Amino acid sequence: GEEIGIPFVMAIRIEHLTDEMAAAIAGTGCCQWVSFGLESGDEHVRREVLRRRMTNEQVARGVALLRKYDIKVSTTNMMGFPDETFVQASRTMEFNAVVKPDMTICSMFQPLPGTDLGEAATACQPALGSEGEMELFSYGSSGVHTPDIQRIERLHKFFFIGTYYPRTIPVIKAVTRVPYPPSWGMP
Repeated sequence: GEEIGIPFVMAIRIEHLTDEMAAAIAGTGCCQWVSFGLESGDEHVRREVLRRRMTNEQVARGVALLRKYDIKVSTTNMMGFPDETFVQASRTMEFNAVVKPDMTICSMFQPLPGTDLGEAATACQPALGSEGEMELFSYGSSGVHTPDIQRIERLHKFFFIGTYYPRTIPVIKAVTRVPYPPSWGMP
């Protein structure tokens, strides 16, 4: 076929990436970056809650393959899952700091009715609208109420700083213990 030469972005399952695949992606000369859903840096959350059967070792190996071919890496992540602890959420930021993505996104989990995780969130007493339906929440808030959720929401605000400046992680963890002043309108 004829070469088109149009830049593109690719989403992959990082745990299935091989050297041959990474070489082929690089060989296009047009891939701007490769994105994958890390979702959680905590293997237990990823395996048991999200049913994603990939280890941190597989993720690190896949990222190393992409780096070998000078391919930029983007991760997508979430925090605030049903029953997730602050320690588990922290591992998401910490593992991103290890794999050093060129770009990253981190959202707060939003329960969707009719899904397994939506049902699990119901058990965690999500905020309900006037008709008993889950409300839509902002980018920085979660629809799940767990013992650590406010601290996880505060951690989420610092996710990018901790990912790109890992030496700040101990300070970030300490700061998340302090509630924001009510006038800030944040948890």
